[in-house]
Amino acid sequence: MTLLVSFQHVRGGSGTSLISMVNTKILSNAGKVALLEMDFLNPLLHYVFPQKNLKAHVNDFLFGEASLDDILVDVGQDVNERPKRLWFGYMNPLEGARRRLELADAARDKRIIRALENVSWKIEGMPLDFVLIDTAPWSNCILDITTIISDIIFFIIKPNMIELTLFFHRYTTQLYRVVAKVVPIINFCSQVNEKHVQMIVKTLREKCPECENIITIPYYPDLASGLSKELFRDTSHSIYDDLRKVLLSTGFKERSFFQKHEISAPEEGLHTTRYLRKTP
Repeated sequence: MTLLVSFQHVRGGSGTSLISMVNTKILSNAGKVALLEMDFLNPLLHYVFPQKNLKAHVNDFLFGEASLDDILVDVGQDVNERPKRLWFGYMNPLEGARRRLELADAARDKRIIRALENVSWKIEGMPLDFVLIDTAPWSNCILDITTIISDIIFFIIKPNMIELTLFFHRYTTQLYRVVAKVVPIINFCSQVNEKHVQMIVKTLREKCPECENIITIPYYPDLASGLSKELFRDTSHSIYDDLRKVLLSTGFKERSFFQKHEISAPEEGLHTTRYLRKTP
């Protein structure tokens, strides 16, 4: 059974694309994984892993004009991974294609709903173990349907009150109604604002008791420039340990293929912190 994971956020620059791509690399050690770029406002994959002569884009898939086989590209050789383990689906970055999808999304085009509700998550006839979706900070139809079909939603928040307020709005109007496990991740946490981060965590625990975990990710100055291919070829960076701990703390270890592959519990003392739900 395919596990569907969406990465959501409320404003650009939250690090959502970086976190989703690093998680894709980690999960490729545990099974077949595909990352679908659905952030039509700020598509980044083509900058980091440029591809020539793509058969189709995620835009075409959402309109029902292409299949997963048409849009997914095996990028294993680009990130020192075995073939047929890691696939990317690219958003068309051209303005015309992005504008077309933006208008269709705002109009709640039924083709988008059908594409995401009825898709069989297979590539070349093989079921995918994981499908990760990088969403736009706001959208109408795509975000709603992605939320409904997700098994886990990682919601990325920068440690400030504006993004926290926007998350609460999204939570009270949409996320509290879904069956997916919602996991807030507070990104870019530095030691100098530790008290502020703790205050945000406390507020989240009080207002969103259904969120079983609240995760904090430290600020890495060397990643401030954004995504790079080198980061995915060399997995020694500390962010990999941090995000492995996130995955293991949110139920991934219960999946049978995690017990057979290379993802194991990280050592104690990492920066990442898991905040459990407050016990009634």
